Amino acid sequence: MRLKLFIFLLLFVQIKSFELSAQCNNSVVPPTTINNIYITHNYSGSVTFYTTAFISNCATGNVTTPPNSVWLGRNGSFSYTLNFNTNVNNLVIAISATGNSVNENFVFTTNRGNPNITSSFNCLTMIVGNEIISGSQTNPGASGSSGGGGGGIFTISNNIPFNKLTITGNGGQNGSLLALCSSSIILVNKSSFFSQTIYRCPNSPFAIGNKSHTVPGRYIDTLVNYLNADSIVTTTLIHHPSYQQTISSTICEGDTFKMGSKKYTESGVYVNNYVSRLGCDSIVTLNLNVNVKTEKNIEFTICDGDTLLLNNKVYSKEGLFQDTLVNFRACDSLLNITINQIEKSYYTYNYFICPEDTIIHNNQIFTEIGETIEILKSYRNCDSIVSIKVQLLPKLNECKDATFFIPTAFSPNNDGHNDVFKIEGEHIKEIEMMIFNRWGEILFQKTDQSAQWDGYYQQDICQDGLYFYQVKIKANNLKIYYKNGTIHLIK
Repeated sequence: MRLKLFIFLLLFVQIKSFELSAQCNNSVVPPTTINNIYITHNYSGSVTFYTTAFISNCATGNVTTPPNSVWLGRNGSFSYTLNFNTNVNNLVIAISATGNSVNENFVFTTNRGNPNITSSFNCLTMIVGNEIISGSQTNPGASGSSGGGGGGIFTISNNIPFNKLTITGNGGQNGSLLALCSSSIILVNKSSFFSQTIYRCPNSPFAIGNKSHTVPGRYIDTLVNYLNADSIVTTTLIHHPSYQQTISSTICEGDTFKMGSKKYTESGVYVNNYVSRLGCDSIVTLNLNVNVKTEKNIEFTICDGDTLLLNNKVYSKEGLFQDTLVNFRACDSLLNITINQIEKSYYTYNYFICPEDTIIHNNQIFTEIGETIEILKSYRNCDSIVSIKVQLLPKLNECKDATFFIPTAFSPNNDGHNDVFKIEGEHIKEIEMMIFNRWGEILFQKTDQSAQWDGYYQQDICQDGLYFYQVKIKANNLKIYYKNGTIHLIK
């Protein structure tokens, strides 16, 4: 800035200090209040205040800044901020005493972004975006000032009203003066209208301003927008559907029912709260029934060499076994299997015959010497191996019929004569003897080759009298004789 500190220039400035250009009839320096808008400022770097008014004489008009204008960049770079208590726009500022040989710049930013700069007139300056440049880099054809340096009247506009304007620069050539035109400081008051549809979960309120809405419907609320004007907001509140579901399921004992991250193994009613895909509560009730495992014991008896087919499994040995089946409820059924095994029975029958004799065994007639093997069924329906051996008697006299004598009386008096009742004879293999009293009571019974009764019953000698006998006599040639009669006991 070329400040002419001559007496006559100061007098001229003082005379003209109250005559501003037509484009900015009155200018102010914060802090001040214009049209109920309170204005303050803050700054850093080379910022001070010029105590008297100053006029920049441009060919197209004068730019005058009042006393106490802001003196920017006198000794270097600076940052200067205007603060408004409400939103403003289209601010008009006056800049005077800019340099004409050393570059100066003024970069404007707002709290709503970079503004647009226009000028009604200026000299020794040019506008590049949100920056004003003066000095040697200005348009060479720009009008020069007749005194006091260049400057101009500039309008700062932004798409969105703002409440903070910051000016920064590098300073130079003794700085420049800046003042705010009071006529441009007016309240920006423009009502806005906004409609919105809000989705919420039931019982989840929607807050707007200092109000809260919980019931679905249409609401109209009046707020204050960034322009300090009414903002009419129409809200349509819609509730997301709430989900309630009941699941009934049956599992088997030992199995697990999974629901989300939870696992269940016992019968019961379980209520779970989840978050649906819309972010709302989803209540799922689980009715779980657990079928217990069934267990059964069964027993089988098989013959040696046989097999048992049970549930597609073959068993051939005796023992305890377990098998797992699926019952009518589609659950495990434990089967305890006991298998008893009956061994094969072996029987051998030895027959001794005389020449031209026959043997009848199990309704079969055997006439030849030799061994015959028969496989029969026992009472348990298992195999019974029967060996029938027919052999000739080793001695031919054993082929003779038995001869015998049965006495009619005996005297058990220990005199050495007829003391016992016995049968005497030849070719006898075995005698089966039974003695009865007259009431049919068995007093004596014995099977032996030399069976004989001594007349005693239960260690007491029997009384004199008649007794009855039955005898079965088997000869060596296997011929059988049956005899019965009476015997007289005489003491």
